[in-house]
Amino acid sequence: MSIEKLVAQINTLKLETERLVLSKITVNDFDTMVAHEQNEKLMRYIRPITSLEKSKEKIQLCIDDWLGEEGQWLMLVAHLKSESSQSNELIGMVCLNFESLEFKRVEIGYRFHYDFHGKGYAFEAAKCVRDFLFEQVKIHKLLAYCVADHQASYSLMEKLGMQREACLRQHSKLADKKWHDELIYGLLAQDHHTK
Repeated sequence: MSIEKLVAQINTLKLETERLVLSKITVNDFDTMVAHEQNEKLMRYIRPITSLEKSKEKIQLCIDDWLGEEGQWLMLVAHLKSESSQSNELIGMVCLNFESLEFKRVEIGYRFHYDFHGKGYAFEAAKCVRDFLFEQVKIHKLLAYCVADHQASYSLMEKLGMQREACLRQHSKLADKKWHDELIYGLLAQDHHTK
């Protein structure tokens, strides 16, 4: 599937796992995702909390049409499946940034509400998106970044088969106003193996 086909299908695309349905964020998800952006515990390792207005603007940009352009984030929200196979509670998201269309390089990120940590949901969702990107979209490389203090995040990257490629020293500041090292992980198409 080309990026153009993905852009054409993104509003109806649904990726399913055993417990989750992943789809492009819609206006129905707005309030929950803004609340996540404003939650200090949830954003601890991602970035400092911004104003409510900025959080709303960011989420609205993700709801607007995704054009598949470099640097434009695509947010896929994760809903729990109910017993009737309909999507239900929104528990988190996986986001994508097509960093280079020419080189088919995509950055992946994820955030799940802490009430659902430790249950394998983030891995389940990220693995599904990883497999879709390599097998359907035919990307060349998947990248992910996290602060070095966030062991749960880089452990998930390693579980996805990604390798640590670099450590950027004192690269970013979080809410604690301290400098943090940032890790870069990558996975090449040639090394991607579904399990």
